[in-house]
Amino acid sequence: MTHKILIYGIAALVFFGGCKKGNEKKEAANIHIDNPAIRLTYLYTGRDIGMDPLELPAPHVLKQAVSADGIHFGDVKTLLEYGQFVDPDIFKRGSGVYCVLLTTFPTVTNPKLVLATSSTVDGTYTIAGEVENGGVGQTGTIVYNGTAKTYFGTSAADFSTTQRKLLNPKQAVNVTGIDMSSGGGITDPSVAKMADGKYIMVFVYAKVGDPPSAKKVYTIISSDPTNFSGQAKLLHERATTPTVTRVGSKVYVYYGGDNGMAVCISNDNGNTWTFSDATLNGQKFDTGVDPTALPVDETNLD
Repeated sequence: MTHKILIYGIAALVFFGGCKKGNEKKEAANIHIDNPAIRLTYLYTGRDIGMDPLELPAPHVLKQAVSADGIHFGDVKTLLEYGQFVDPDIFKRGSGVYCVLLTTFPTVTNPKLVLATSSTVDGTYTIAGEVENGGVGQTGTIVYNGTAKTYFGTSAADFSTTQRKLLNPKQAVNVTGIDMSSGGGITDPSVAKMADGKYIMVFVYAKVGDPPSAKKVYTIISSDPTNFSGQAKLLHERATTPTVTRVGSKVYVYYGGDNGMAVCISNDNGNTWTFSDATLNGQKFDTGVDPTALPVDETNLD
């Protein structure tokens, strides 16, 4: 989520309000989803968009919902209650090994990554511990050539789940078409492999001093997921905390918008997009922020 920019080391972190104080919403009854295709995991707020989720009382709650069409979600489950985390990052690490990286802030300028694991993607997650050198946040992780690759800011590192450590961090993003001169930064990267074999990254860009309404989500495509270089394309204004996944030939990007959770869908490998507000159990999807997505069909995840 984005509220203000903090830039240090190799990460540029942005936080954006997720819900309004007060205005607690009663959850709708769960709607069963037949033949689900997408799992969307998110930070549950229980409130309308507008407030920084870091201000929510502990413990924060991680939930997951599923959808058949990528727009209408139901079958909500609670996966974890822990501390005051934001920006969950879910990925599969092997048979029966599912991981979520959580961004926490012991101090406002010192983020920490915490790893939680489960034997099932929609089961209960247990905290494994802090990432040893995880002084970054707002990550996105995929498995590439058998290795978990974690993106943060403009960098990527190999992530060892057994050591809980980021290894070999390197710059992975070098975009053009965005004015970097005013001290802005890239944050909230998320990557997926598309049907044509190329990789798409979505991210937030914001300048220092930008109001929340000025945050923008961009895309960039590369044949090499260790090197996203070239022209970035604006996907959506007034949007933040994106996540990307693929089901078949379709690419789905979820993000926080003016009306809650929203989705962009591409049928042509990220060239053109259609836009829609998402729903949860038949209502506006405004009780969750910081989405992270996986396909139900896990064939291409590792």
